[in-house]
Amino acid sequence: MRRHILALVISGIFLAGVPAALAEEVPGPLDRLERSFLDLRIWLWPDDPNVRLARANLLYHLEELDAALADYDRAIALQPSPAAYMRRAQARSHHPDDRVRKGAYDDLAAVLDELPDFDRAIDMRATMRIQDGAYNEGIAEIDTLLESFPNADLLLRLRGDLSEAAGRPSDVKDMLVELVEKQPSPSLLNHLCWVRVTRNIELQEALENCDAALAEAPEFPEALDSRGVVLLRLGRPAEAIAAFNKALTKEPDMAPTLYMRGLARLWLARKDPAEAALAEADLQAAIELDPEVEEDYQAYGLTRQWAMGG
Repeated sequence: MRRHILALVISGIFLAGVPAALAEEVPGPLDRLERSFLDLRIWLWPDDPNVRLARANLLYHLEELDAALADYDRAIALQPSPAAYMRRAQARSHHPDDRVRKGAYDDLAAVLDELPDFDRAIDMRATMRIQDGAYNEGIAEIDTLLESFPNADLLLRLRGDLSEAAGRPSDVKDMLVELVEKQPSPSLLNHLCWVRVTRNIELQEALENCDAALAEAPEFPEALDSRGVVLLRLGRPAEAIAAFNKALTKEPDMAPTLYMRGLARLWLARKDPAEAALAEADLQAAIELDPEVEEDYQAYGLTRQWAMGG
């Protein structure tokens, strides 16, 4: 009890003596003050994992890596968690001793066992593989993740980075073709469809990719959206609108889909002026959800002027 009372009294003294602006104006003194405070708390509660983790984070910030790692080790021994493993991985990855540094891989594996789609851990592991020249191992890890992850954007970027670092740069489309041959998942098929349609190439193959994705996942909103874009590129606006409608039934706030449905309706407005008002409503709704959507699609040549036949 006396320890608890002492902690509260000293905490009050510390906090009362710290001006609000000190953190910004004089970070060094504040760090030292916080270090003293955390040292006191650990003296009072040596087996509190949260206090250990807090001091480890501060020590890492102060670049006292060995001391930080000792606290991370203790915190994880007391209460293992993805957050603690991730923090220790970051500290280990900056250690000058390569044996300690490579221990970060074990920590990242522990994080991904609990959170298999945690972007930061995936990104950090791939970055370390590049730094270590372990390109093939990194690519194999990414390919394993691609088998099951619904959102492959980050994984494809990292795989491209690994391939380029290995001296085997690969175009995204070529990489996707290779991956789809190995594992034709709905996500990868949709990505291949999307790359083809946004480049305005191989549109029939793009349609086949989207159809194959939807054969496996009939209500996959992104694949429905991609299919609609392909159909519009092929000059089939009514069918495109049907695909966009189905996608929006699943995800009503997909700004890109609303935008593209607006363009499809502008296409129909060439012959049916009544479609123009519906088109404008879709376009405005899309821009309200995502102010940059129009600029994004201009990069693909998918503009109002294009849809109107200009």
